[in-house]
Amino acid sequence: MKNSGKAVLVLEPENPEEVIMRMKKTGIRSVQLHSLTNNEIKYLRWIEGFHRDPFESNMKIIRVVGLADDSLKFMNGNEFRFSHNKKKEIEVFAKTCDAILFDFQINGKSGGTGRQIPIRILSEAVKIAKNSNHNVEIFLAGGMNSERLQNKKEILEKVIDYVDVNSGVEYSPGIKNHDRIDDLMKISALI
Repeated sequence: MKNSGKAVLVLEPENPEEVIMRMKKTGIRSVQLHSLTNNEIKYLRWIEGFHRDPFESNMKIIRVVGLADDSLKFMNGNEFRFSHNKKKEIEVFAKTCDAILFDFQINGKSGGTGRQIPIRILSEAVKIAKNSNHNVEIFLAGGMNSERLQNKKEILEKVIDYVDVNSGVEYSPGIKNHDRIDDLMKISALI
């Protein structure tokens, strides 16, 4: 596949073997996982080593972590902290994966919700991830569009490495809006 080094497989696999099969079929070495536990990801890395051609690059694993209102515990005023389980999830995947993609989660669904993660919640999630592994890359998704990137540019540049703009440039799921894509490209040209 031409440009397979730039492509990312977006998967919700039932098991690590499914990931290996898809990678072999497509030649794509970067995977964005919406499922698999920490132990399954460790196993995936182990079995991938046996299937890899010596000339192939190592696989890059991006694990989606959904942030939702129910993963937060609010204290006095605007103060909050992540629930123990969500904090642990962020820490574990930061140690195991090459990157974490934070997306807003609604009713257990992370990805394609179109909801934006508030900056203060994102900043805290990134801090937890980086404290666990300072080399982990951070992706941000969730209703990302040219307006948010322009308005929050300085803050976002400090806390994230990449932006996933999928739903932010669509009319509806799967249908891209070319005007929104053009607006986004104008902003990225200024960066």
